[in-house]
Amino acid sequence: MNIRLYAILTLLLVLTGFTRAQGVNDSLYSPWEPNPTKATLLSLTIPGTGQIYNRKYVKGALVMLTEAYLWYAVLDNQRIANNLLKKRDLVEENSSEYYHYRNEFEKHIGARNDNIWLLVGVKLFSIVDAYVDAQLFRFEDEMGEQFALKLEWKKQTPYLFFQYNFN
Repeated sequence: MNIRLYAILTLLLVLTGFTRAQGVNDSLYSPWEPNPTKATLLSLTIPGTGQIYNRKYVKGALVMLTEAYLWYAVLDNQRIANNLLKKRDLVEENSSEYYHYRNEFEKHIGARNDNIWLLVGVKLFSIVDAYVDAQLFRFEDEMGEQFALKLEWKKQTPYLFFQYNFN
């Protein structure tokens, strides 16, 4: 899919409120909570929308940009490899140019394959992350009074404080 079209569709979904909480259950008395299945499906179909649905906007934007870049890198390396293959076929076999084009072709195919694996990893991470964020949406609110984890700097030294209230 064209990257511009992809970005426009995602922006339209966000602007139209598709990722906002809507429905009968929204009121002052019942706060909105994300549905883990919906977050997973959104993240599976359109990168970053599962995170945006969970109201993790920065994380959603990062996932969106990372996946878009990896798709670009995959397609660009494939395009370059195809051009090198065409050039290799035009020169005499066993010449220095032939081996140069072959080595460059293999380099770009390797880069393409690496980017595909990274893309798969980022996609799996975003799907699992959207599901877990939806499941733990109210975790900080519920555990905030009992559990505290703070990072503070004192005299250029980091200190990690852990507090748990036994009530």
